[in-house]
Amino acid sequence: MNVETVVIFQKRGRGMYISTNDGVKLFIERKGNGMPCIYLHGGPGYWSKSFSEVAGSLLENQMDMIYLDQRGCGRSSINSKTIL
Repeated sequence: MNVETVVIFQKRGRGMYISTNDGVKLFIERKGNGMPCIYLHGGPGYWSKSFSEVAGSLLENQMDMIYLDQRGCGRSSINSKTIL
């Protein structure tokens, strides 16, 4: 199953994990309705939850927000062989 398929069929408002081929679990969450919009947070150490809680509801009224925590950040894991 590819990432696109997972995101399309994920239930809104419930987070889930996608496993990568190197064993990392990436957290995604989908909220809202409308045109899809993928939120990618900035630099290492940040995560999507803070944006989702502060400003997400404004966008979720107009868009299908898909929040992704990058590897090693927030609710996503990191591979022990990954160099940040």
